[in-house]
Amino acid sequence: GLMGWIKRFGGLYRNVELEATPAQFIDDAYVAGTFDEQSCAVHVKLRALDPGAGPDRRVEVEVRISTLDGAPAGTANLVQPLSAGSITNVAVPILLAPFRGWSPEEPNLYRADIVLKVAGQAADGWVERFGVRKWVVRGGDFYLNNRKYFVRGYGDDFVYPLTIASPASRETHLQHLQLARSYGFAYVRHHTHCEVPEFYEAADETGIMVQPEMPYYGSTPSAGPKEYFKPKEDLTELYTHYRRYVSLATYCTGNEGHLGSPIDREVYQLAKQLDPTRLALHQDGGANHKHTADFHQSPVSPWKPGTQDGSWPFTAH
Repeated sequence: GLMGWIKRFGGLYRNVELEATPAQFIDDAYVAGTFDEQSCAVHVKLRALDPGAGPDRRVEVEVRISTLDGAPAGTANLVQPLSAGSITNVAVPILLAPFRGWSPEEPNLYRADIVLKVAGQAADGWVERFGVRKWVVRGGDFYLNNRKYFVRGYGDDFVYPLTIASPASRETHLQHLQLARSYGFAYVRHHTHCEVPEFYEAADETGIMVQPEMPYYGSTPSAGPKEYFKPKEDLTELYTHYRRYVSLATYCTGNEGHLGSPIDREVYQLAKQLDPTRLALHQDGGANHKHTADFHQSPVSPWKPGTQDGSWPFTAH
């Protein structure tokens, strides 16, 4: 991302793990909330490696939801056939009671404990933390959880002079985000980069909505050569890895320019197809139109009254 224009660096910059798994295991899991229905869907990716598992091998997925203070909030289970060498995706719907929506003012979170049972015995487990919010545009305004919302945000340019890369430390990011929150900020735009998971964990807790940005300056990839221009692949990767974080509010495909056409429209349509629960901006400070973005941006403020198209939301850039 942004660091690609400032200083090249490489190598390992965080811990590396090797995980031993049973023959049938949970390969991935995330929880998608639905605010209006006060419910969630627990998505679980199951993988089977056991060559002895036939097509009739059935496993059970058991889910227990609780608030972070330990109060029960919902349970469900699902029985699923799982054959050797297969990958199976299941979704377990659960009503949430008590229901507590997530917002910067009240960053409520839940915990999902997922257990995979084989032959009645627990074989693997997964813990996923999540929140439920609704982030949309209606006419000329932003709405969070069905209430009109004024976005007060700031920019973050991936500047870490002591560590070069963003520290893989939830505590470090908590300190930074709590400071920003104390000044009234509720939204952060990441200049041409996407932060590490620990940042999003801290943002979930603090109540900061995040706008990650794909590494494009206009249509120029941060890596340089044009063969790295793969915005659809980059957006899909961003969605796959970070959809679990309720703080991720808005997808953005670059900075101060234009990806080009028709790729601009295609990437926007892909964003809506992958994830209609989040807003999408073509490029921050760039060419945003109603067929490529959910909101647009004014020139550097102050701007003259009546000079902006009020039929859809805009932010001062």
